[in-house]
Amino acid sequence: MNYGFAEFNCFASLSFSGRGVHLEGESVWMTKDLLVARRTPFAMDEFWKTQLGEIAANKVSNSNTVLIALSTGDNYEELKSYLHSFHYGLMLQGTGYNCGQEGWIIAGPVKNCELRSSSVGSMFRFHEPAKVITSAIEVVRLKRALVLAAGIDAIYSNQPSDKYLRLRKGFDAYVLGLRSNQFHIRLHQFVRAIESVVMPRRSNLKNDFKLKSKVIIGDNDESEEILNDLYELRSAAEHLSPMHSKLDRFDPDRRNDILATRSYQAEILARFAFCSVLEDVAVRDRFKSDDTIADFWTAPVFSTQVNLVAAATENYYTFLNPN
Repeated sequence: MNYGFAEFNCFASLSFSGRGVHLEGESVWMTKDLLVARRTPFAMDEFWKTQLGEIAANKVSNSNTVLIALSTGDNYEELKSYLHSFHYGLMLQGTGYNCGQEGWIIAGPVKNCELRSSSVGSMFRFHEPAKVITSAIEVVRLKRALVLAAGIDAIYSNQPSDKYLRLRKGFDAYVLGLRSNQFHIRLHQFVRAIESVVMPRRSNLKNDFKLKSKVIIGDNDESEEILNDLYELRSAAEHLSPMHSKLDRFDPDRRNDILATRSYQAEILARFAFCSVLEDVAVRDRFKSDDTIADFWTAPVFSTQVNLVAAATENYYTFLNPN
């Protein structure tokens, strides 16, 4: 298949196997220099096949999700950075995890209209939420990921300065959460990510966390219970205490399922909060500093809300549905 690589000088790609991509054909150009494919559209050089070994090389070739950025220049690091932002934009929508499996960052020149691999590295492993089957990547989510990637790049564009510092730290916490399959790490990091957006006042951390989060998820008895659990579970993780001790109102044989649910709900809330900020330039501009964030929360505006009960049960295994 002719992919039209002739005009480019170099490429970088993320190749992994997750829930896959739903496309009408084998690939789709999302922009003039970003290709998404259902299989790896290039052959590994013999050197890298030897270095990786036959099993790993076959996994690269058989990847079911391949994100490729191309350039007429030679800045490989810039291409890789953009691909990571695009990938994060997918996971912010609850899709595109590599399900804790191996993935590869591959880069190299374009020669004779072909992509040639001159460097191969390992991706981080991003875990799906426990007891959840995430969706395959749809084109509509690929399009939204472009917008989210632009927002991510905007907050990381001037890292030596304090501009967007709180958001960057919160987003770093979100990514750390995705990299773990342990409840105490995931929930702890996701709540830290949420806190970077809601910025609870130190004089009343718990109540302010709940009050501001209700702007995002709605104010009702269910929201109160969920947010109270999230804060208490986060505190238990922070202080290295047993998390189940915060769920003693539930039967012992249900506590692990409830913990899985709360961890997932923390992830959903973190995703939704970041999407709300990253997608809207006007909103994002109000998160440049602690002062502007505090000003935002004097009259907060979010275009939509998320129902954490409905959202958390949508992709649960039926036999493990907490309800």
